[in-house]
Amino acid sequence: MKKLIIILFFLSLVSLNSFGEIRPIPDIIKEGILKYEGSVFTNDPRDPGGATKYGWTLKTYKMIFPGANVNDLKSMTWEQALELYEDHFWVVHGTQYIRPDSLAGTLLLAQINMGASRPNKLLQQVCNELCDCNLKIDGLLGKMTVYKVNNCSRLDDAYPYILWHDKYMPLVNKMPYYKKGWRNRALHYAQDN
Repeated sequence: MKKLIIILFFLSLVSLNSFGEIRPIPDIIKEGILKYEGSVFTNDPRDPGGATKYGWTLKTYKMIFPGANVNDLKSMTWEQALELYEDHFWVVHGTQYIRPDSLAGTLLLAQINMGASRPNKLLQQVCNELCDCNLKIDGLLGKMTVYKVNNCSRLDDAYPYILWHDKYMPLVNKMPYYKKGWRNRALHYAQDN
């Protein structure tokens, strides 16, 4: 119920156009999604997400389409997956307002992989530490967070590396076979990667 309230809150912000026009996911970010989420159906027994296509797990897909089954997931197209990313991550979580695109892309890839709250909270924490932003660490990309993040020039360079170290490295001990993919995902948009 709490997630539904948060989603409705963000939808109301977007419908009021409080930040500005809704922008589509830039091509450079679409390419990153496709590269790290893949285009084939997988059901890796080592992956806690289970059955997956374009990064959408069956569990998450069923949250949007309650009657869905594995065959529905298998038949999903790239265009459908991208539309779902736009509607359920890019717009709802306010990621579309983050600049530059490299930072928005890093954030979106992390949101897709681990849900929005953890990478958003880390973004707020890093913004506070690097630029003395004094943001509430709540995982919501509201007006103040967007403004402060977009005015913290050091974030674009630092966030991918801190994301890798603080969020992905602890997981590597449990699932070492994903280390290279997680590192590449976290650092994909980094300046010197």
